[in-house]
Amino acid sequence: MDTKSRIMEESFKLFLKKGFVDVSLNEIRKHQTYYRRILLSLESKDTLLVAVIEKYIFNYFNSTIRQIRDFEGTPKKN
Repeated sequence: MDTKSRIMEESFKLFLKKGFVDVSLNEIRKHQTYYRRILLSLESKDTLLVAVIEKYIFNYFNSTIRQIRDFEGTPKKN
């Protein structure tokens, strides 16, 4: 996993655990001391959130939509 992916994964976990509002860039930096130079280059927490959403949320929804479109068969009845 590359550095950017690691940062985004750790940030995503923190956002899920504590909520976006309650996570600061400083807290993310504490969790990612190894990647400090890259984190310092981020414009803002908002920029990081957008990147995390694009990577994790949009990819999940796009994957789900592809699976629905490619589905062949009949739905199961409960």
